[in-house]
Amino acid sequence: MKATLFYRYFLAIMMLCLLACREEKQEEKASEPALDEAQIPFDKAKWLMTDGADYLYRDKMVEDLFRDDKLKGLTKEQIVEKLGEPTRTDKNYIFYRLSQTRIQFLPIKTKTLVIRLSPKGLSEAVLIHGG
Repeated sequence: MKATLFYRYFLAIMMLCLLACREEKQEEKASEPALDEAQIPFDKAKWLMTDGADYLYRDKMVEDLFRDDKLKGLTKEQIVEKLGEPTRTDKNYIFYRLSQTRIQFLPIKTKTLVIRLSPKGLSEAVLIHGG
């Protein structure tokens, strides 16, 4: 009885994973041709726009933030003034969620802008995690 229940749960989880990979591949194919054209200049108002738990424009603006090191050498306060409240913070890191792929309410893939602060409190590295 327990083995049958375990088997059913295992199959359900595998099906969810397969469906998620299939949807993800279809999304990638659709966005491949216009990847460079999809990038837009940074605009704080658009950066903060959400649709539920999703940010509408962040992923399209992140390349502009990397150009000319626009975030390097800034204090935490200057970063928050420029980008708004972070998704989360940790001792010497500031995180801004760019995009997230979910199955229902379960996140399966998250792309995050990570800003590492130096011991002096200035941003010294700007990275993209996930994606």
